[in-house]
Amino acid sequence: MNRRKSKRIYKQSKRLQLEWLRSLVDEVEADKINEHNMEEMLPDQKHIWGQGQLRLSFYTDKWLNKKIKQLLKIFPDKEIEDITSEDIVWKMSKR
Repeated sequence: MNRRKSKRIYKQSKRLQLEWLRSLVDEVEADKINEHNMEEMLPDQKHIWGQGQLRLSFYTDKWLNKKIKQLLKIFPDKEIEDITSEDIVWKMSKR
């Protein structure tokens, strides 16, 4: 994967993370959340211990990057910017 594609994946994961974070709170609080203050509202811990293994925590940057890459392998004709949170939910249900 080249650098341009990885940058696009990272930007899309940030967009999806912001959308997810806004969906957790009411509309008044969601309007206050933007790209700049989003990081302070997310937990610092990026990994969790589960099933005897260290796993990536749900909806972190790295976790979203991984899911986007998996979706791009399943749907190679799909653009990175076209991947939505519904696609991520679909991918999680496929496990």
